[in-house]
Amino acid sequence: MHGLEGKKVLVTGASGGIGAAIVRDLVAAGADVVAHGRTAESLQALVDETGATPVHFDVSVEDEVKGALQGLDVWGVVNCAGFGGEIASPMDTDMAIFDQVMAVNARGTMLVTKYASQSMVRLGQGGSIVNVSSQASLVALPSHISYGASKRPSTPSLA
Repeated sequence: MHGLEGKKVLVTGASGGIGAAIVRDLVAAGADVVAHGRTAESLQALVDETGATPVHFDVSVEDEVKGALQGLDVWGVVNCAGFGGEIASPMDTDMAIFDQVMAVNARGTMLVTKYASQSMVRLGQGGSIVNVSSQASLVALPSHISYGASKRPSTPSLA
């Protein structure tokens, strides 16, 4: 990674394996990383290791996302927060779990993008938003209906 020195980047889902690895790589590249997790406890070891700034909120709750991100000037975002849900066929899917998967993986990504992009546009310095997707959205994996549907890759545009 090049050109990230001193740039503030928010990484959601930093308490998980992929998110934590992204935080480590961004810190190594010189970025000023804000690491997101639902709780302080889930991030403590990573914050101690990397020096990232912790932030806590539920990505699926608009008021929490708005409260955490308003006033947080970022150059970039990595939307990595995710919930795997259940392994079930469409016929056996628990709709409450399906709704939770969609709330975290799809709605959460949109909410973080909505509020983080406001500062990116206001600052006028460019930036980058990366949405972590999954091969589960591209290939037919048996009984992964909720997760596969929620991780459809997209390319957001601020225009």
